[in-house]
Amino acid sequence: MDVDPTAAQPYGGPGGAPNAGPPPPLFGAAAVPGLGATAAAPPPGVPPPPAGPSLVAQAPGPPPPASRAVRTYIESALAPALMAGLTEVARARPVDPLGFLASHLLAYRDAQAAALTQAQAQMAGGMGGGGGGPM
Repeated sequence: MDVDPTAAQPYGGPGGAPNAGPPPPLFGAAAVPGLGATAAAPPPGVPPPPAGPSLVAQAPGPPPPASRAVRTYIESALAPALMAGLTEVARARPVDPLGFLASHLLAYRDAQAAALTQAQAQMAGGMGGGGGGPM
């Protein structure tokens, strides 16, 4: 198959196309205009854009009461397990950190359930429940 050298080819092939040069990138910072590049200063004589609302997160005010309740719940119910699990992930640096964390959380849950069952059994035995074991 012969290629007509006078025919327009995309991206600057033989014959030259309006978009001469390599094909545009499909992925990465170069694929998105302005991404990965620093913003250029405006040309001389052009004023800088007006200062608008900041995109930087502002310090939030006190959370609403419902939000405090959610935070308290998360801090008491999840934080101890997550902190212990994340500490273990950082220490062990496993190949599958999510799987490792999931296994750790399941083991943590099982240990908490066993401790609760044991504490309930001790309380039932100490209150004259007869036999001292779980029912």
